[in-house]
Amino acid sequence: MSRVLEQRAPVSAGPTGAHRVLVVGAARSGTTWVAELLGRTTDASYVHEPDNFDWVPFAGRARARLGLLPNIEVGQDPPPAYARLWDQAFASRRPSLLNRVAVRAYASIPGDEKYAALAPDGSRSLRLGLTTRLARPAAADAEHAHHVVKSVSVPLALEWLVARFDPDVVMVRRHPLDVLASRVGFGTMFLQNALSYLDDRAVATRLERWGSPPRPSDGDRFAHFVWLAGFTISAYDEVAEAHPEFQVVDHERLCADPVPEFRRLVGAAGLEWSEDCEEYLQSSNTPGSGFETKRVLGAQSGTWHTRLSPEQLETARHILSQFPLAGRYPELS
Repeated sequence: MSRVLEQRAPVSAGPTGAHRVLVVGAARSGTTWVAELLGRTTDASYVHEPDNFDWVPFAGRARARLGLLPNIEVGQDPPPAYARLWDQAFASRRPSLLNRVAVRAYASIPGDEKYAALAPDGSRSLRLGLTTRLARPAAADAEHAHHVVKSVSVPLALEWLVARFDPDVVMVRRHPLDVLASRVGFGTMFLQNALSYLDDRAVATRLERWGSPPRPSDGDRFAHFVWLAGFTISAYDEVAEAHPEFQVVDHERLCADPVPEFRRLVGAAGLEWSEDCEEYLQSSNTPGSGFETKRVLGAQSGTWHTRLSPEQLETARHILSQFPLAGRYPELS
């Protein structure tokens, strides 16, 4: 029975003329801010990170043994659960009572237990297996025509997603040192899984193409974290270069002049500006912390000057300067 459920056809994405918008970028690049605004456009529904392994139980099932950055190539048959995750993310489905139970149970499972299942030979504990079997994929609100979906974990699966769903892709870029500074602001939370598994073949192929360094060989989690940011951002950039139709937006530019920049982006994505969009921008331009999207916009560029220690900055510059992204940022030379 479970095999049949995995392979069933996706639910209808909505009426003709509906738009599928996929917002991507490295974590802490401003992707949530951008995606939440797009989700407030006229007749749009927003699905937040349906593939997030930390808090979405079905993602714990779909991404098992796929690593931190699932590598799914065009023409490849992904694990059925991973395909179902994305089929549902761009479709519509009524809320599931079982899924609510799964979400609560999944929240109590330690992160180390979840991340252990990412490795190729990873095994799931009994409670993790039962919880993820109860779970259902995240899906859009059936009352809205347009679906906005966001992910920070798909640089190695983005080509496959584009081929499968043909979404309007919005890629958010932010200065890599500000990305690191934002993550470091969470303390050890973002560093604890820096050593988790990545697809070795997919990584090696790209590093050879870019002339970039291999993953650090020691146990310095911050160095691994910097390397992972450099790899992730460069992988996203490479896909964007092959797809001029993508809407690539700079976080710094959005912060400097948000209303006209977001209006342009909304139109380019085939969506319609609403009063809720303007209200959201005004309300988000206030002090905030943690995972909130509230920030004083004028203070979001150059945060690395004060948040990164001299030692961290030296490590970051040394590693990032060897990735393709360094060409856009003089501070990394």
